Amino acid sequence: MARYVLVEIYPEDHVDTITQEVINTFKKILGLRIIRGYLRVVKKKGNRVVLKVSTNLLPYLRACTILIRQINDSRVVILTVRISGTIRKIYVQLDSIPKLLTKV
Repeated sequence: MARYVLVEIYPEDHVDTITQEVINTFKKILGLRIIRGYLRVVKKKGNRVVLKVSTNLLPYLRACTILIRQINDSRVVILTVRISGTIRKIYVQLDSIPKLLTKV
């Protein structure tokens, strides 16, 4: 089974860099356990990213988003907006939920 995680990333300029850093940190934490699980980017829209992760590895993804605080001497904020079991629901929530932060 999989879970779809909607995250909001600040600053908006470096969404691709921060997303790649989350994936790299996820792989470093798990090591060889990644063979039984996965983390994939499903969709990007603005500063929001939908990630698909194995259900059993969801706590590790949450830990990765907390661990990443700074990239290239700039402060980074990664907020988990919503977690869903179906991609249909997460796509609806991608547009319907207002942004969590107005200024960083």
